[in-house]
Parts: sequence; C-alpha cells; structure tokens
Amino acid sequence: RYCHIINPFTGTPIQNGNLSATCIYPFNYLDDEKAGSLLDAYSTALMVMNLEDAKQFIKDKKLTAYIALKDGDINKVYTNDLNARIMGDYQKI
Repeated sequence: RYCHIINPFTGTPIQNGNLSATCIYPFNYLDDEKAGSLLDAYSTALMVMNLEDAKQFIKDKKLTAYIALKDGDINKVYTNDLNARIMGDYQKI
C-alpha cells in the first residue's frame, strides 16, 4: 500500500510513518482561496518531513498543526494551541 504523496527528493511515495497532517492558521491578510491552498501545501510538506523538521517548520511558520504518525501504535502530535480543541492522549509539539 502506497501513499499518494511523492517525496520530491526521492521521486517515490513517502514511507516515513506519517499518516496525516493538518494545518490551521488565521490568514487574515489573504482571501479564503489563497489561505486554503497555502494550508494544503503546508500540510503536504509536513507529510514529507521527519518529525523534528516538521516541528521546526510549524514553529517557524507559527502554525497550529496536528500530525498522526505510525510508529508501532498510532501517535498523535499537535501544537499547544490546538490542545483546547481536541481531547485524548496526545504528544505536544
């Protein structure tokens, strides 16, 4: 089973354990269409990155994010500001 996201460095589908990435950000200065496209691109970029690079990217861009990883059991990683919106046993970024 392969992912539809292609790693730009290898040209092959990603197989790094990332299952899902979601970004939320208040783009007050962009119209809705551009904000959605940019957040989609950020989420795709997070899918290709390893966890440490993803954490740094999220901090640099000041994003609110959620990442689900497959490492034995499924792990869920999220930013502190997303904590108020979700419940469960998650690892904070």
